[in-house]
Amino acid sequence: MKNRQAGGSLIKLMLILLLLGAAVTVALRVVPGIYNYYILTDLADRVVGDYAKLDLTEVNKRVKFELHRTRIMIDDETFVINQTELGYRVYVDYLIPMDFMLGSYELVLDGHENLTLRYEAESL
Repeated sequence: MKNRQAGGSLIKLMLILLLLGAAVTVALRVVPGIYNYYILTDLADRVVGDYAKLDLTEVNKRVKFELHRTRIMIDDETFVINQTELGYRVYVDYLIPMDFMLGSYELVLDGHENLTLRYEAESL
């Protein structure tokens, strides 16, 4: 009787450790991505607020400096700056990949390959 209980406890412990490992794996991917997203939204707010009176080349220079300083690597479609009559409009479209490797097997949920975070800011 004791052996059956010990085996059940071991299976429960292994299941708990598996779920904890899965949660930590997801957190290690998502938390840094959300942090980068909030840095980008803060930069977008600065572009439409503090940089609204500057010309577009100077704004792009400052944005590139901030991205280099914070070591955020993005493409041209993630952070888009458009000039308006009152200043600038900034679109942030940040993707966090949600594909995970389990040994040599790639684990992806269909329809949930990326976590998409969007933000828009405009000068008033």
